[in-house]
Amino acid sequence: MTRPSSPDAPAPRWGAFALTGKLLLAAATIAFELLVLVWIVHPKIDDAYRRHFVDRTSGCWAPPAYIQAVSRGPQPQLLVPAQFDKAISCVYLPDGWSLPEDVGIWTIGHHAMIMAPFRPPARRIRLSLKAPSYLPAPQGLVIRQGARRLYVGQIAAGAQQAVDIRPDATAADANGFVRLDLAIARPMSPRASSWRRFDPRLLGVLLSRIEILER
Repeated sequence: MTRPSSPDAPAPRWGAFALTGKLLLAAATIAFELLVLVWIVHPKIDDAYRRHFVDRTSGCWAPPAYIQAVSRGPQPQLLVPAQFDKAISCVYLPDGWSLPEDVGIWTIGHHAMIMAPFRPPARRIRLSLKAPSYLPAPQGLVIRQGARRLYVGQIAAGAQQAVDIRPDATAADANGFVRLDLAIARPMSPRASSWRRFDPRLLGVLLSRIEILER
């Protein structure tokens, strides 16, 4: 017959081990939750992924390896955004654009970027642009290559306009692409012009063609 333990007897050794294990498990759980919280606040993701999935400022995202493979291949002299899929859009229009539509592709917000193939004997680039028809005034547009302004002007509401620019080919990247930054003065949602419109996007200009010209 087992004798009952005295209340003054020391606690069994295994009880101390169990308590230590519980404390370690609790500490590990807290540390894991803190790491998850830090990752949520500051996730380690590339800029393109963040723009598309987190900030929702870009309509495209593609793995970097795909972008490199396409950009290093032969490049067309005529790019028609209406024919782009989501992945190809990421190569030439990596930031500030919506998804391709039948008529072209719209800028979203005040800034958009074009990565244009610009290899010799190319001399200039022609962009076919259109401003939304519901704008109360012409759309102001500035196109830069780095600190250099290539174009400053306005596009009348609802008007189609060809904009010719001459980038500096020596500033092209290793794949022969030049970066063009578009600053749009007055992006406006169709919904703001009429209660019957349901499109909340801040549309700036519509891009329908990019032509690489040799003279």
